[in-house]
Amino acid sequence: MVFTTELLTEDVEVTGRVRAVLFAATDGPSTDWVARLCDVDEMGVSRNVADGIVRVRAATPGEAAEHVVDLWSTSVVFRAGHRIRVQVTSSNFPRWDRNLNTGEPEESATTARVARQQVFHDPARPSRIVLPVVPVPAPPTVGRPWPPTPGRPGTAAGHAGDTEPYGTPLLTSPR
Repeated sequence: MVFTTELLTEDVEVTGRVRAVLFAATDGPSTDWVARLCDVDEMGVSRNVADGIVRVRAATPGEAAEHVVDLWSTSVVFRAGHRIRVQVTSSNFPRWDRNLNTGEPEESATTARVARQQVFHDPARPSRIVLPVVPVPAPPTVGRPWPPTPGRPGTAAGHAGDTEPYGTPLLTSPR
């Protein structure tokens, strides 16, 4: 499954731990859930930013369950004009070890089966991506002027209570 945003109208910074929360069901006794966060540029080229996998063992066939896929941490700015994409799949071999969907131990499994997977995204089962978006700072409305004006209280050369001025020029010219 692939989910892609509309074109971004402003930069979006994502910094921190990324997770995909999937409400999903399989008809097999075991399966994998893989989630991938991608940046799609103006030309439509999709580049992987982060991905992760969760292996589900002893699944109850056909029963929806919540699975959290840890995509680890990242720090990326999705630029205005780009799109954010999330891909969900149940395999990504050889990036991740294979799962034959039988419940057999991976190191000795010989029988493979096709699994029928279902991902839910309704109000009762809200599959989603959790992105730690860094808010765009608002421009300052109060505070000290910048650049500071030397010699004025509250500026580089004269904070109230300062005994030594800071921001003293490294080079001076004769007066």
